Amino acid sequence: MFGLKEFINEHPLDLPFTIRKRISIAATLAQDRPWYIFDEPTLGLDDNNVAGLAGIFKELARLGKGILIISHSMAIFRALGDLRWEEVTLSDGRLHE
Repeated sequence: MFGLKEFINEHPLDLPFTIRKRISIAATLAQDRPWYIFDEPTLGLDDNNVAGLAGIFKELARLGKGILIISHSMAIFRALGDLRWEEVTLSDGRLHE
């Protein structure tokens, strides 16, 4: 799902940032929890990687998992397309729906 097989013998700190990010997300998902919280999951990712991450989030939603995404970038939300989601913003110390 994450395309990490080729890095199995590599130390994560020797890998590029985007690969380390995929490893950390894969490790988190391996815990098989009902909810996941992602803080800035698209940081440093190009459009192709954002689309791939959105695909993973869509699969999690299909499996009935809850996802909370904290992000300054709207790219992930655009990539999620028609997936049902609610936007809550923080402004001046207050949450807004």
